[in-house]
Amino acid sequence: MSVIASTLSLPVQTAGCRRLAAGGVRALVGLLLCAFGLLAQAQESPTLRKIRETGVVSLGYRVAAVPFSYLDARRRPIGYSIDICERVVDAIRQKLALPGLEARLVMVSSATRLPMVANGTVDLECGVTTNTAERQKSVAFSITTFVAASRLLSRSADNIRSVADLRGRAVTTTVSTTSMQYLTAANQARSLEMKILAGADDADAFQMVRTGRAAAFAMDDVLLRG
Repeated sequence: MSVIASTLSLPVQTAGCRRLAAGGVRALVGLLLCAFGLLAQAQESPTLRKIRETGVVSLGYRVAAVPFSYLDARRRPIGYSIDICERVVDAIRQKLALPGLEARLVMVSSATRLPMVANGTVDLECGVTTNTAERQKSVAFSITTFVAASRLLSRSADNIRSVADLRGRAVTTTVSTTSMQYLTAANQARSLEMKILAGADDADAFQMVRTGRAAAFAMDDVLLRG
């Protein structure tokens, strides 16, 4: 939109995270595969066992994570991550000799995606989730499928040229994301006294900037452009 001027690099803290994850590594969350390696193991995983017994694999999708997972004009999930998951499901069908395996789509959000994978509601999250050491304590990750950088998006009218220009101002990001962690860490480390607003999703956070409630939106660059 014409009201958006530019994106600015956001300083991040890497404590407690793998080096690549802190830099914005994006991967599909799942309990099924690592470069299809788990599919070739002689010992079947609990998740594969459940899929074999039920004849269903549950795929978590996002509704507005462009270009990874979002809804088309007919309200059907599409995107880069959805395409990858469809290939994974095909591989599972072949591995388990279940040509009629049903792929059940389950909507998830930034707040619910990890708990739903961890508790088995979703077998594979087909969205966009940063691989961090902390998250690896509860879920497994595939190999890296995308690399992005954390950025700040602002309105041209606000004339923001650096992170320092956000001192004392409202800044938004999406709830339960690593961007929230990075933004909070930068705020504390630089004593910026920013008011951090949590958007329910990316569209909500973007709207805060568009309407002037927030001076900037912190998120991965590819999602900001989407």
